[in-house]
Amino acid sequence: MSDTPMCYICREMMAKRSAQRFVFLNPDKLERCLLCNRPFCTRHKAVENNTVCKIRHDSYYDNHRNLHGTGTIFRNMEHRNIEMDPSNAELDPIMKFLREREAIQKRVEEKKRIEEAAKREVTSEEIAKQ
Repeated sequence: MSDTPMCYICREMMAKRSAQRFVFLNPDKLERCLLCNRPFCTRHKAVENNTVCKIRHDSYYDNHRNLHGTGTIFRNMEHRNIEMDPSNAELDPIMKFLREREAIQKRVEEKKRIEEAAKREVTSEEIAKQ
């Protein structure tokens, strides 16, 4: 079983629990997380974005400083998008960080706007006009 590809979250859970009580589902449906570059199963997909796993990627990023700048781990999708965009290659780290914060702020504002519109039962056309 050690040579079989496995969801890293399932592997950690098996190490913490009795392997007899742990059931590994769908071992053939592994995906690679866009933020931490590790395999994960369908059971451990993030709810808000199904291309990433259910961990705190900002903490993982902070704890693995040796992987910074390799293009393999990221704090969040905004960080990944900025780092992967060739037009940002010449930016210094501070400017990249500021762009990341700006993108996060836009995402949060957009989410709030949509939630408020849903409460008022506004149509999608009216949301787009706002």
